[in-house]
Amino acid sequence: CLRQAGSLSNKNLKILKKFVIILLAAKAKANEEEVIKASCRVMIIFKTFNTIYPELLGEIIKRGEKVEGTRTIEISPFIFQILNPIPSFIFYKNLNFNYPSLIMKRLQILNGTADIEALCFYDSSIRRKIDPTTGLYDGAYGPRIKSQIEYIYQLLKREPTSRRAVISIYNQKDQNENLTFNVPSTVSLQFLLRKNKLNLICYMRSNDFWNGLPFDVGIFAFLQEVMASRLKVEVGTYTHFVGSAHIYLKDLQKVKKFLRSRKKLLKIPYKQFCLDYHTTFKELRNFLKKEELVRNKKRKVNEIKIDNVYFRWCWNLLHEIYE
Repeated sequence: CLRQAGSLSNKNLKILKKFVIILLAAKAKANEEEVIKASCRVMIIFKTFNTIYPELLGEIIKRGEKVEGTRTIEISPFIFQILNPIPSFIFYKNLNFNYPSLIMKRLQILNGTADIEALCFYDSSIRRKIDPTTGLYDGAYGPRIKSQIEYIYQLLKREPTSRRAVISIYNQKDQNENLTFNVPSTVSLQFLLRKNKLNLICYMRSNDFWNGLPFDVGIFAFLQEVMASRLKVEVGTYTHFVGSAHIYLKDLQKVKKFLRSRKKLLKIPYKQFCLDYHTTFKELRNFLKKEELVRNKKRKVNEIKIDNVYFRWCWNLLHEIYE
């Protein structure tokens, strides 16, 4: 176009050159956006997890590609961010979500343990993840992160802007072809303290968005609450990176039915964690002892008294008392 513009005045030629530059810039931007879409399939930002969850499922249904080897539909990679991760629960009536299991998993992780009987009591499917040769639940996060929690706290207290506040969950021992029982899906958790807010970035190699994601966000955002409370800062954003975000083909109809349904919400109050460090573990030990008594039918639920407000909330959810 410029080569054939010899008859144009200098003024018009300058205008034409500017127009061509604008067109080239627009094309470059479009190409850049295509590159971004190709390299990062989805980046969704929402205020709360409860509002984002149906949207996340819908994205995989709409844009996921079938992977025959794993019998899933998958988006890879997948990224989403929650601006306010409190509450970190989903509250849909028609999901029949297992709140007792989530509460027990949270408390076991906070305690740095993996009590198989307690975990299986609230979710019998966990028994399939236990290694029959050792009888251990090796994929449980509690024992893997127990020693790292204190390190993260001390590091951020000493160096608030540190980029090294990382909990490693997936490790070299998991790179074993003979290891088939519950290799952790989570690679690491990075805590970033910025502007007096504690942000959390979760990196997962694999994530079942129907059966697993509500538990993962519910657990990791809880750790974010705990750490923020201990550091005496606000809870910031929660960002979730996944290598393989998927839904199993066997679950597709259930997911579609949920997405078509009217989203009725459960009226369950959410209690944010805000206990000091020493109170936490004193109350937690008492709580787990009382839970074991009820689980083993040595005491009845209504015979147990929980004085601490936060742990009373946990107790009610554990026993599906929603009032």
